[in-house]
Amino acid sequence: MRQPLVRTVALVAAAVVAAGLAAGCTSKDEEGGGKESSQSSDSPTLGAWEVDLTKTVGQVEEFEIPGQPGDTVEIGVLSLKVYDKVQVLNLVLTPHFASRSRDSSVWLWEMVDGPGFFPQLIDRENLKIYSAVDASNASALYSIKTGNDQPLYVYAVFASPEDDNMEFGLQIIDNWPPIAVKAER
Repeated sequence: MRQPLVRTVALVAAAVVAAGLAAGCTSKDEEGGGKESSQSSDSPTLGAWEVDLTKTVGQVEEFEIPGQPGDTVEIGVLSLKVYDKVQVLNLVLTPHFASRSRDSSVWLWEMVDGPGFFPQLIDRENLKIYSAVDASNASALYSIKTGNDQPLYVYAVFASPEDDNMEFGLQIIDNWPPIAVKAER
């Protein structure tokens, strides 16, 4: 795992935790209904989905943006958590665009080489593909951005697994190989 990413995630997590504690936390109810709660949860939240930002980023993969030599994006898997009828994937994307200065902005759509963030979970054991029913770009694709070399937290919501298998291949874009992820309850 790249040490700069770990330090950056730790700094951003500390800032988000401090902001969450100052403003109060929200969490999804166990059925995934999206109701806000004034009760504190075990972990700070990012948006409306519960994400443990104090947890070390699991697997980190780096991919080159198709057609843009030297421009890469690091993808860190924070969690894939199963609620009653949905499972929520939380990722941190960090762009490393050699074609841009450090203080430049990078949009989500540029990191995923397309008009939207539409990840899929591939269940090879049961020959199923789960497409996102909601994601970070659902209503504001062109307003989601971060600085070059700065992390961007994104999420995607999928239907809960229909079978007992909890291991998936996460497909972000077709040109990149799937990332192995494991869901937790």
